[in-house]
Amino acid sequence: MFRRVGIYFCAGNSKRWFARKNPVITSIMKNDLPITKQTYIDFKVFTGNEILYALTDCKKLKPGEISHALSELGKRKGAPENFDWNAHPAIKATIERTKSQAHKWPCKNITSLAHAYTRLNIKDPTLWYILEKHVKRIITAIEPIGLALCFNAFAGKGTPELFEVLVKAVPKNIRFMEMKDILSMIKGIQKANIQADELFTGHIYPEIKEKKKYCSVYELNEMISVLSKRTDFADDLKNELQNEIGKKMETKRDFSFGGIKKNNE
Repeated sequence: MFRRVGIYFCAGNSKRWFARKNPVITSIMKNDLPITKQTYIDFKVFTGNEILYALTDCKKLKPGEISHALSELGKRKGAPENFDWNAHPAIKATIERTKSQAHKWPCKNITSLAHAYTRLNIKDPTLWYILEKHVKRIITAIEPIGLALCFNAFAGKGTPELFEVLVKAVPKNIRFMEMKDILSMIKGIQKANIQADELFTGHIYPEIKEKKKYCSVYELNEMISVLSKRTDFADDLKNELQNEIGKKMETKRDFSFGGIKKNNE
């Protein structure tokens, strides 16, 4: 007779089984356990004031909900120009919770929070010190999108040691990035005034060549504009990107709004 999780199975006849007198097993068999429903607040449908009201009691929110709320708050229009979010009580409460609980949160929440606080122009040096420390802690498990966002988020706030760690993590993550993520990363590298010549010639430029056909015309134009500021941006790559733009524009002209190719004859 074999025992598995409080239930006895008879070796002689597999159809025979006997439940042990265990209150947990008995309650499961009787369906007496309460059904727990996982809920997640979607702040995309919230107004700015509703998001702030929810953040006033941020202790009841999950880490992912906090980062999502702050990201959506940064997208909302209507606040006065150059409004100082550092002095808002709801944002202060969120910052204090981040300082005390960030060591328990996974990498996705840490990178999302860094991006969201940058959008709101949060300048608390202690907060950025804590976020930097935990980015270094989770760097081996960092997701590609989060890595791309970190360059821009910590520009002007991170230490040189942090950017060395981020640059070293790019080669194994860049192949999982979309072109918009690579573009965001390049902007962050330029904003942080990082040269990283070997990173560009060995990894970023080859990845751009491989993924250029999957980019939109806007992304290609933006890529040319951003890379033109670098001295190692070769004319061959620039011509390839411009040719790809020409192909996409020609394809767009060849198709009508209904998706039927026009007859040029």
